[in-house]
Amino acid sequence: MLSNEKYIGQVLMQKTYTPDFLTGKQEKNDGALSMFLIESAHEAIIDKEAFMKVQQRKIALRIMGDAVLYDFNPLIEGGLSSFSHDSIPSCSRSL
Repeated sequence: MLSNEKYIGQVLMQKTYTPDFLTGKQEKNDGALSMFLIESAHEAIIDKEAFMKVQQRKIALRIMGDAVLYDFNPLIEGGLSSFSHDSIPSCSRSL
């Protein structure tokens, strides 16, 4: 799912850092160093509105769980338990 800022043309620098260059081990930057957000670093793949809607949806999924996945489709009753794989039309074509 869309979670990287690069999709909207931004770059967040110094997400990780190397505290000891001899070991080369990288650590996640939890505020030890400043992070820099560069906007319009490159052409966006999707628009910012769509990206923000996905971020809101991800937060809702984290809070509400799987119930949020199925609230958008009133045709599904009983979740996936009532779903039949036999009802999916297949497409067969010869090569």
